[in-house]
Amino acid sequence: MKNQLLKIATKLTGKPEEEISSLLFDGDNIKDDAADVIIAEAESKVAKLRTSLKEVETTSFDKGFQKAEAKYKTLAEREFAEKTGVEFNDGETIDDLIERYKEVNKPRKVTMPDDEVKKHPLYRALEKERVPKTEFDRVNSEFEQYKQQAARREMLSRVKPSVWSIVTGMNPILPKEPKVAETHRNVFLNEFDQFDYQVEGDDILVIKDGKRIEDSLGNPLKFVDFVKDKATTYFEFMKQPPVGGAGQHGQAQGGAVSLAMPKTVEEFNSVRSKLSGKELVEYDTAGRLHLRQLGEKI
Repeated sequence: MKNQLLKIATKLTGKPEEEISSLLFDGDNIKDDAADVIIAEAESKVAKLRTSLKEVETTSFDKGFQKAEAKYKTLAEREFAEKTGVEFNDGETIDDLIERYKEVNKPRKVTMPDDEVKKHPLYRALEKERVPKTEFDRVNSEFEQYKQQAARREMLSRVKPSVWSIVTGMNPILPKEPKVAETHRNVFLNEFDQFDYQVEGDDILVIKDGKRIEDSLGNPLKFVDFVKDKATTYFEFMKQPPVGGAGQHGQAQGGAVSLAMPKTVEEFNSVRSKLSGKELVEYDTAGRLHLRQLGEKI
């Protein structure tokens, strides 16, 4: 289109292509004043022709020039239309023509419906290579859960030894049988799984449902007091260690309770009512633990 317009402008103005090109174009783009330049140059050319013709003062020559001028203009319009596909309209100026030429040749954005895009081979190839969003979200969610669970396990592995250290210092009375004692210990420690903790060195803050646990004055409950309060619902404690030190697992010295573990709360209460002293304490502790493992509320 640039070359075509250049040829037409050259014919209209009589200027060499190199000279007229620098006046009409900025690179490949038509300058805003291109129409004015063409008009001015064409008028200048016509004026020069008229000046020359006026030197020959004959009416016939003037008429011949006018006829030639009209013919020349008609030929230029026709060639412009053939080259560019843009025709002169009646009453249209050259400015109007050039603006229509710019509009016709302005780049158009081509849009494609979504359904057509999805059928395109490139789109289908990308679909096969990418991970579906639902699958990505699922895997990402599972990974986040894994990280949270790992962090929680690491936190509890630091908290529970501190819990049991505090309880041991309280001299709990545990069942003589090691397996029963260990089961009792684990059930007690599992009570602490339902809480969150903020650990800073030896300082442990207890959190429940996103809020810290506080005492009656609104101060954060000390971890030691929190553990002791929980321990009193699971253990009986010796007033002081017996002479010679505590037995294995901190249990009281002497024979262990050999009674069968209760299957119901009623059975537990019935047997318990017939015991006293150390047997009562050991049976009470082991029996409550056993019933909780069976799902009984006691």
